[in-house]
Amino acid sequence: AEQQARRARMREIEEELRQHKERERARQSQETQIRSSHYETLRKDILDQIAAESARFVQRQRELEEKWAMRYCAEAELAQQRLDALLREGRGSGLRGHDRGGIAT
Repeated sequence: AEQQARRARMREIEEELRQHKERERARQSQETQIRSSHYETLRKDILDQIAAESARFVQRQRELEEKWAMRYCAEAELAQQRLDALLREGRGSGLRGHDRGGIAT
């Protein structure tokens, strides 16, 4: 009878241990899923941030290119106006070619 009681107690302990291991595996699995989900969310957030930053960079680059293009055009227009003015002055004084203030045409 005492031996049967010990065997019964051993089976109870083994069952408790088995249940504990199952609960621990389930808990670890749940933690892994949560962690995986969390990392996936972080990964997506980071990729979204990179995409947004990239879009801002491209937009800023376009703005700068437009600004420099406008500046270049304005400078070219001023240079053309100066050249036209010099050519008019040269025609009025009868000068030609390199005789017009050092500007060769």
